[in-house]
Amino acid sequence: MNFRKELEPNIEKSERLFPIVLDLISKFDEAFDAFNVKKMDDIIDQINLLIDKGIDKEDIYEYWGYTSAEDLAFGLTLTLPRHVFPITEEELSEIKNRIQILLEADENMEKSISTFLFKNEVSVASVLIGDYYELIINHYNSSRPDNIIYL
Repeated sequence: MNFRKELEPNIEKSERLFPIVLDLISKFDEAFDAFNVKKMDDIIDQINLLIDKGIDKEDIYEYWGYTSAEDLAFGLTLTLPRHVFPITEEELSEIKNRIQILLEADENMEKSISTFLFKNEVSVASVLIGDYYELIINHYNSSRPDNIIYL
């Protein structure tokens, strides 16, 4: 199937931003431990300038309970495609197929996606599913007119 380039995750951009965002998360952790709210706010601003997502402190300091700093950094650097909607049923089917493949991913597949991220202990397949493909599906489902419930 023809999958639009605009729907592909920009792994190269993520690889460039990953070490910077990971370092900022580490600095955020230090500021959090020191109860330095101003420094935490400054770091959030720096991250937002890099990733263009509009995150806040809660998006960072709650990660300890559910993911690693490496996975968080990769997830934050994944830029969702903004100008590709609506997507077709065929594209949606391909996304679901990719999720299924990623659910069964082994080390070799993760390395083939990004050796750099794999070496940096990122759960590449898991982050791609949760922070990229599922968000596209959720956007697709929420923007479909037939999902409107009239009361």
